[in-house]
Amino acid sequence: MDIKVNHLPVLTWNQLKLNDTTITIEEIPIGTPNVYRSPVDLPDGVTLEQNVNSQDLQDRFDALGISNPPEKVVAGKVPMYNTQKFATGMGGAIDEWMKQKDVTAEVFTVESNFRSEEPLLFQYAIPAGSSTLERTLIHAKEGSESTFILYYMADKDAAEGEPNAGKTAADEAHDIRKTATDKSGTINGVQTYIYLEKNAKVHLHVVQTLAPKTTFFHDIGSFSQDKSEFTLTKLDLGALTVYEGLNETQMGDKSVFSSDLGYVGIAGSKMDINYNDVFWGKKAEGRMYFKEALLDDAKKTFRGTVDFRQDSVGSVGDEQEDIILLGDDIVNKTIPLILCEEEDVEGRHASTIGSLSEEMLFYMQTRGIDPQKAAELMVTANINSISKKIPSEEIRTATDKFICRIFNPSCHNC
Repeated sequence: MDIKVNHLPVLTWNQLKLNDTTITIEEIPIGTPNVYRSPVDLPDGVTLEQNVNSQDLQDRFDALGISNPPEKVVAGKVPMYNTQKFATGMGGAIDEWMKQKDVTAEVFTVESNFRSEEPLLFQYAIPAGSSTLERTLIHAKEGSESTFILYYMADKDAAEGEPNAGKTAADEAHDIRKTATDKSGTINGVQTYIYLEKNAKVHLHVVQTLAPKTTFFHDIGSFSQDKSEFTLTKLDLGALTVYEGLNETQMGDKSVFSSDLGYVGIAGSKMDINYNDVFWGKKAEGRMYFKEALLDDAKKTFRGTVDFRQDSVGSVGDEQEDIILLGDDIVNKTIPLILCEEEDVEGRHASTIGSLSEEMLFYMQTRGIDPQKAAELMVTANINSISKKIPSEEIRTATDKFICRIFNPSCHNC
């Protein structure tokens, strides 16, 4: 089955085929389980409702007043296929597919003025060869502040429904350097919605270290009201094929959005990214930073859009991408966009691409550092600038070990 995702908000010259991408999904059963999560004790002030079907989820969006209005000035900027009321980065095709597969949602409600003392850590230990689909809504009520950590890791020894969450991803990362043809057809798909009321804050951290044979996608939509703050930290280190999409709607005045995404592309891997930050409110701030390392013949496509709508006076949007190239056959496609209907705004985008120069390699070799170790140090330093933001020493250590195993598959110390 083929579905089109990660649409650009405007169509452009398509010689490089960047307007969208196609996921080929092997047929998986209706009602594919989402049962591999370790139990979590929720604090007072955070409630969980499970098994919310697609229609009930849409009714909640309507009740909250969530909408995805078209632009006010430039007719046709949002293509006809964008029919979502709660816009996500990968688009409406994922909504429809989740509905067809009868994937129910979990709804977390963070009560007004709640302040979390500790992050809520959810570990998803996915057995090898298992497909999973997940939908989540985080509703942060006025004045609340909460931190969520979602950790998706390989757990090939776990029985169905019995996660072995004690094992780190590094422990389960066997022979990471797989080829693109060595795939089992399993898919782990996640769709996450975040709705922030006035003055609410949500800090979301997502780490993915799944098995190499996996296809992973994460489709995110967030909707921010006045003076709210949404921060996102993501690390994609596992899975051979990865699709990432995010649409942040800064509807409120003085809302703040900040995202950091780190990615390591290994031999035979493919990554497709689509991030949109859409400004509606006045004096809003948005920042999207991307740190990527591509090895061998890795392939990556990046779409990053800062979109100022009419009346977003005084808003500031910033998008930056830093890429390290460590291979001769890498394919890297980048299309940063700034769209503007308002004059009194500030938009920036930048992209830095580099590799280890001969001079740098020579310098390191004179100090006893071989080229492979030099590459590992570069990648680790790049990713650590993001992983250090995750408020869990256990997961930070696991990510360091996972990167070590990418370069040293037989390492017993990592």
